[in-house]
Amino acid sequence: MTEQNDPKAVQASPTKEFFIYNITKDIDTIDAIIELADNCIDGARDLRGENSLKGLFIRIKVDENYFEITDNCGGIPIDVARYRAFMFGRNKDSKAIPHSIGNFGVGMKRSLFKLGRVFQIESTAKNSQFSMHVDVQKWMGEEKWTFEFDDGFKEDMPLVEESQRGTRILVEQLNKGISSDFKKDAFKRRLELGLKSKHQTYLEKGIEISINGVILSSTSPKIRLSNKITPAYKQLRLEDDQLTVKIYAGLGDRDKDKAGWNVFCNGRLILEADQSSVTGWTKEFGNPKFNNEFAWFRGFVFFESDQTDLLPWNTTKTSVDLDSVNYKYIQGQMGEVMRPILNFMYKIAEEKKNSDDSDEDTPLEKIIKETNLVSLDSITEEQEFSAPLDIPPPVNNVRISYSKPKEEVDKLKRALGGINRNSELGKLTFEYVFRRECEDE
Repeated sequence: MTEQNDPKAVQASPTKEFFIYNITKDIDTIDAIIELADNCIDGARDLRGENSLKGLFIRIKVDENYFEITDNCGGIPIDVARYRAFMFGRNKDSKAIPHSIGNFGVGMKRSLFKLGRVFQIESTAKNSQFSMHVDVQKWMGEEKWTFEFDDGFKEDMPLVEESQRGTRILVEQLNKGISSDFKKDAFKRRLELGLKSKHQTYLEKGIEISINGVILSSTSPKIRLSNKITPAYKQLRLEDDQLTVKIYAGLGDRDKDKAGWNVFCNGRLILEADQSSVTGWTKEFGNPKFNNEFAWFRGFVFFESDQTDLLPWNTTKTSVDLDSVNYKYIQGQMGEVMRPILNFMYKIAEEKKNSDDSDEDTPLEKIIKETNLVSLDSITEEQEFSAPLDIPPPVNNVRISYSKPKEEVDKLKRALGGINRNSELGKLTFEYVFRRECEDE
């Protein structure tokens, strides 16, 4: 007896409209485009492994009438397209790319549905080639859940040169709001910043990413180091050595918008400059809430695994999975690592508060500025954060202040060589009078 004729059967399958709405509602347009770039990155890693990605590219075009992404990152093998790439969800028996940044089997489809109502995919791999056209509205009206290759697909082709392998995706009939976004320069700037931050690891490895012909620059993480200040570095292995976690923490430039923790999963940035309880800024871990005193702080956490289900990311890769046992453990480790760094920054704030001249660098600030910004790769030995915690004894200074007409002050600044700060002018005039009146005593 078929299910349709079974009087005991109760229909529970989703409609396509319901399915598409639910998988696209929690991802914004920029994250959807970055998801498509993730697939290109996975292809590049499959092609090159841990080697340089130079010579590989991801070219993105956004236009009010269409979206296009093209790469030369190896292409989609026809068997992968047939049995895995377009499935909704990940088949447990399918072969995973080592250190993949795709895990849930929904990213590409969700992104295409988010962007538009018609999409076309053309791909050439090592030994195969196919194209596919999907009219989403028409597909939603069909009972079947499969897509179809266009006529002329090829299997078991002679070996295709690496330079000729790649994928092109074109999305047309853009969804409501997408077309207007694509016309805005502000949207393109946000997309550029998003791709640069999320894929900074791979840009550093040499892959070229461009938006409408503009090539993105790489910005690798850096941290301050000197013979007086050293950052913390800790490495842990979990899940029977199947998951490696590296924690770096220390100081950067004083910038409250860039301060906080940065969390990566297999090189893909998940959290950027996070200053919330998610990354340990809470009394639960013995630390305070973030405030401007901590604007020097920089922390970086790298989760690395061939088994992507061990990585603590959510399905949109925009945050961590707080239910992850692995992340809960590392969260505690982050709290411990950051504590001495926060204590040092308290000392900086205390020293600044007691300073007679807020425009001048304090002794501890001078020590920080004598450091060099170095790449994280240059730190190879595990170590704890170290910095001078004792504030140098203060000089027995007193503050002198007075007011004069602004026109006269500006005129004197110009006469003395274009001095900018009032405090500098005050010191210079004091020293001038002191030399004239007191040096002979």
